[in-house]
Amino acid sequence: MRSARHLRAVWFALLAAASPAAAGEVSFSASVDRNVVGLEDRFTLTLTVRAPDLARIEKLALPDVGTLEILSQREQTATTFSFSGGSQDFRRIKNVLIVLKPTREGATTIGRATLRYGGQSYTTEPIAIQVVKNAPRAKSGRRAPAPGMSPFPFDDDFFRSPFDDPFFRSPLDEFLGQQRPIDEKDAFVEAYVSPDVVVQGQQATVTVMVYSRIDARIGETRWPKLDGFYAMDRDVSGARTEQKFIDGERYLYKLHQQKALFPLKAGEIALDPVSVEMVLSASPFSQETRTLKTRPLKLKVLPLPEAGRPADFSEANVGRFTLSAAVDATQVALNQPVTLTLTLRGTGNIHQARVPELPALDKFKRFDPAVDVQVQKSGAEVRGAKTVEYVLVPLATGELVLPEVKFSFFDPVDNRYRTIQTEPITLKVTASANAPPGTETGREVNLLAGTFKPIRFESTLSGYGHPLYRRSFFWPIVAVPPALWLLLVLGGAVSRIARSDSPRGRARQAISRARAHLKQASRHAARGMASEFFSEIKAALLDGIEARLGAPAQGMLLEEIRRSLLSAGADPADADGLVHELENCDFGRFAPASSRGQEMQDSLQRSRRLLQRLTRNAGRSPS
Repeated sequence: MRSARHLRAVWFALLAAASPAAAGEVSFSASVDRNVVGLEDRFTLTLTVRAPDLARIEKLALPDVGTLEILSQREQTATTFSFSGGSQDFRRIKNVLIVLKPTREGATTIGRATLRYGGQSYTTEPIAIQVVKNAPRAKSGRRAPAPGMSPFPFDDDFFRSPFDDPFFRSPLDEFLGQQRPIDEKDAFVEAYVSPDVVVQGQQATVTVMVYSRIDARIGETRWPKLDGFYAMDRDVSGARTEQKFIDGERYLYKLHQQKALFPLKAGEIALDPVSVEMVLSASPFSQETRTLKTRPLKLKVLPLPEAGRPADFSEANVGRFTLSAAVDATQVALNQPVTLTLTLRGTGNIHQARVPELPALDKFKRFDPAVDVQVQKSGAEVRGAKTVEYVLVPLATGELVLPEVKFSFFDPVDNRYRTIQTEPITLKVTASANAPPGTETGREVNLLAGTFKPIRFESTLSGYGHPLYRRSFFWPIVAVPPALWLLLVLGGAVSRIARSDSPRGRARQAISRARAHLKQASRHAARGMASEFFSEIKAALLDGIEARLGAPAQGMLLEEIRRSLLSAGADPADADGLVHELENCDFGRFAPASSRGQEMQDSLQRSRRLLQRLTRNAGRSPS
């Protein structure tokens, strides 16, 4: 830990000495790992910026790559020192590595890249690329390093100083904050509505997209109140993460959520922003939770036209539909039911669409229908089917006709009302074997005649004595369970009080507190909260000492704690280890941040072992 602080001080001194040369020259160059590539090959274009302060880069525009295709892009940054002639130079290097793929044979040119730095512009030279069908392979399996990178990235060169490798992560790098702050361009969300002009009842789809150029995890998503809409969630679980370049920067983007909205009234409707909670990380060592919001949206809803509106039209019937009718049998016996199924299919608000009722059927007994709705969950457009099943019992024999059923709706694609209808269905009803004699064709039949007879019965009422609650043994029986429960509760409380006042009880309480402090310390270590971690470790150790000594250890000097532990029969090595760990807690609370990570894990393991041995005879050991 002390060596790390010394190394940090040396680096800081080097930075101070190099600061007079911070105004060094700025260079901007472009290079490729080869100029002749095969049609199926991949190669790398590297843009290199050398400057005293990378934060002063105002804009870096990628070049036009002609017929080449950009597959990926990533960035690297490094710090270099050079000592020459008694002067020092301190620089930053930024490499933009772009992986390219040819799309066709022939010559092509990578254009000029542009850098805007400190109010001045810099450009690279064009690079000629020749694409052939089969390019010869390089003899060496090692690819040329990007400018500013070590030529020995995988070699164990004992004589090479880590200062020669610009991507060597020194304590100074952490001190200077290689972890750049997260800005609003690193991640954002967008929402759009399509179409943005609809008629009342027509579907409008709101899509939420998430974009990020750093590591990100999506958390809770909150939609605004959608008053005035019938809303349906669309399933986008199959959406894939893709990439695109925005202003020369590579972003990963994904379709996050989608809702189908059916407006219930006309007018200009404002949709408030959608909020998406995201956990963002610009480096492996830090993360930040932010709530990103989309821009407000506007939707224009036109009223349904009055001209040509059918009398039986319902405002929920907006979309494109088909209607069919079918029966499960066209020839039935007089006492057998038949099922008529009306099926409405199409795109639109199928849940709210109103299927017309059957007209009056004077020769059928009709029961209430059963309605079932099936809607596809995937896809932006809502489509599905609504089925209505009627059970009909014919009341007469002969050929009975089920009339056509009409359905009127507004078609937003053709912008007009339409009326469709089913075909009439003819049923042939025959007399059943149980029909009354002399039944004539076309005559209504009482199906229940002769089936039921009146119910007749005789009964007498008599008493059975006094009620149970008026008998002498009832209340004593009722009072016994609560009395026993009360005695058990009081006995348990008295027993707990007696145990807590005993030395063994106080030891168990101290051990329990030590376990709680260790668990809390483990959480602080995972979050990198060193000061809180060492405070919890110290509290756990003091509670363990109290469990062994039978007296509070808070306020005792370290030497006094050591003598007391030895007097209580503790092992001398354990007593020395506890004193040393208490000293380490005080030191660790104020140690530099870069030296705390592994030290916290090591301290946690040492403390657990010490407390297990110390409290072995005082009660259950903490874990």
